[in-house]
Amino acid sequence: MNQQNTENAGNHRRRMDVILSEEYLAELETIELDELKQKRSETEEVETEISYIRRLAQARVDLFEAEKRRRVDGSSMADLVAMLPKILAGNEERSEGGSVRPQKSLGPNPNIQWNRGKETIVVDDSLSNIADLTEDELTQKVAELKEFEDNISKTRKALHEVMQSIDSEFVKRHKSVSDEG
Repeated sequence: MNQQNTENAGNHRRRMDVILSEEYLAELETIELDELKQKRSETEEVETEISYIRRLAQARVDLFEAEKRRRVDGSSMADLVAMLPKILAGNEERSEGGSVRPQKSLGPNPNIQWNRGKETIVVDDSLSNIADLTEDELTQKVAELKEFEDNISKTRKALHEVMQSIDSEFVKRHKSVSDEG
C-alpha cells in the first residue's frame, strides 16, 4: 500500500476517490519518478477493476435482453443457452466509455474488495432464475444495469483523464532527458 493510500485509510476514502481528487495530480511535475510510476500503476489497477465491473454489467444487459427476445420469439431456454457464445461476444451497442486503452491486465486483482456501492447488481442471482423473472422485472433489471453501466463509463472516462495526465508527465520527463542528452 503506498503512502497516499495509507494516509487515506483512516479517512476511509476509496482508492478511486483518492485518484479522482484534485490532490492526486497536484505537483505531478515535482514528485519522484518512482512515485509517478506508482500513481500510474495504481490508476491502471483501479481502471481495470472499473472496466471489469462494466463488462459484467454489459454482459448481464445482453443476457436479460436476449431473454426478453426469447420470450417474444417463443424460443426455448435451450435456444437461449445455445446462443450464449454469440450473446456474450458483445456485438451490441455500448454507451460511450471514454478512450480505449490497452489493458495490461485482463482482470482485476483477485483480492479486490468490491465496496463501491451498487456492484451487487452485477453479481445477484437473477441470472440463475432468469426464466422466473416477470417481464417487468427483466425491464427493471435492464434499466438498472444500463444506468449503472453509464455511471461506471463516466468514472472510467475520468480515470482515463488522470492516466493521460500521468502519461503526459512521463512524456515531458522523457523529452527533457532527451533534450539534455
